Amino acid sequence: MKEFYVVLVIFALINCIVLGRTTGPGAGSGRSSVSSLLAIGTLLLLAGNTLLTFSVLIVIEQVSGWVPAVWLAVALSTATAGLLLLPLSAWAGRRCAVPCPYLWPLLALTAIQVAIFTSLLVVAHAGLPPWPALIRAVFWAICAGFGVLVTIVAFADLRLRLRVNDTPGVWRGLPLELVAAGILALALLMPVGGMS
Repeated sequence: MKEFYVVLVIFALINCIVLGRTTGPGAGSGRSSVSSLLAIGTLLLLAGNTLLTFSVLIVIEQVSGWVPAVWLAVALSTATAGLLLLPLSAWAGRRCAVPCPYLWPLLALTAIQVAIFTSLLVVAHAGLPPWPALIRAVFWAICAGFGVLVTIVAFADLRLRLRVNDTPGVWRGLPLELVAAGILALALLMPVGGMS
């Protein structure tokens, strides 16, 4: 689970940096901002994709009697993430307060990350009995989704505060965001030392 946590933190910070570069200043403010929509969409997509992927893998195992290979789980999680992306993009398109031309690429990035998260969850819970593995994986997916949600919303607020601060010209924009992301990564990866 340590690897899953590290990948989760890396992807959450990548989302934060990409959101900062594509949506501009003030993107994190407001109830239906792009940042909050992407964070909620990640949570919903991760929980739904994990539930659907594990359910199909359990059905395959119960019906055929053989344990599916890892490549099948990766292909299945990618396909289900793509399928779940369609209703999510329609929902996000209706909820977005301003027209956002970057919404589709951001949702596609989210779907790729969710497919990787789900594949890691399948590999991490491979040796467990089917139904406890499903319950544990969905629990970890919901926890990971909430972690991404908190990280994106906190970083959007931090990005908005950095925009209005009086900082030297050399540090404005991306350099200061990268330093803030590095400090946030150190804070978020601190619990990894306790995991063994």
